[in-house]
Amino acid sequence: MFFTYSLINGQNLVNNSRFEEYYHLPELKYDHDRYLDSAFICKYWHRIKGTTPDYYHINAKHNYFTIPFSRMGYNPVIRDSAYIGFIPFDLIGNTEIISNELLLPLEAGKKYEISFFYRYAKYISYYQLSKLEIYLSPDINNFKSINYPFSFYKDVITTNTKANVVFDSIINDGEWHIATAIYNARGGEKYLSFGIFYQNDKLFKIMNEYLMNNFVIGQNMDKYERFVKKYAKYLSFIRSNPFFNPDEIKETLVVTFETKNKIETTISKWKFPYYFIDDVSLVEIK
Repeated sequence: MFFTYSLINGQNLVNNSRFEEYYHLPELKYDHDRYLDSAFICKYWHRIKGTTPDYYHINAKHNYFTIPFSRMGYNPVIRDSAYIGFIPFDLIGNTEIISNELLLPLEAGKKYEISFFYRYAKYISYYQLSKLEIYLSPDINNFKSINYPFSFYKDVITTNTKANVVFDSIINDGEWHIATAIYNARGGEKYLSFGIFYQNDKLFKIMNEYLMNNFVIGQNMDKYERFVKKYAKYLSFIRSNPFFNPDEIKETLVVTFETKNKIETTISKWKFPYYFIDDVSLVEIK
């Protein structure tokens, strides 16, 4: 896909596009309680129940969410005082889709320019993505209806949840970059969602094999290389991050295995790709 960028004089239809409006500043209490509904801390933004996209602010009440230094490393703002961070996809099934309720629904046949700034968490991300995707839809009922304690990719993404706009060739150098695209509206689109959406049916089986082999906690790594080669054409959008520094990441995954003879606990660094988003725009092209 080829992207262009132009200055367009028009109304930005993204509500709270720079994440400056919030219900309260981020803190750990919010971090623990936010599984209870689909509301996100930023006004006019929504998440899937059971997922935890992050809100960062220069005045955050806990250093997990401060700017420029947080648990995700050094990440200064582009402008203003806030941005969000999320896991679009990982191989054990995490997906933190984040959705905006637009000011007005899009009109059929009209063209719109979509743009946003993104930044890759270069040193704490075990994986990196080659693309980010946007799903424009008349509602997000399929996301809100999820009632699992934790919401996984296979529970959220269906064959009907396909990206309208794909931002290929994402730059993973740990700096802020702008992504832009032109979208031809079908009409009635009222929500804009970020994530990695439906790819193919094979992907669900691949993710299950990845999980069952305990690759996420570093076991059976002799099989892992064969796994990557075997499914290369299905996993072309996700790859290992050559800049990953395990000393940078504070998040850990604790897994307990109980067998007939013993109980074993393994602590591993969490393996995910992490991205920040800011200054989202959707403007009609006159």
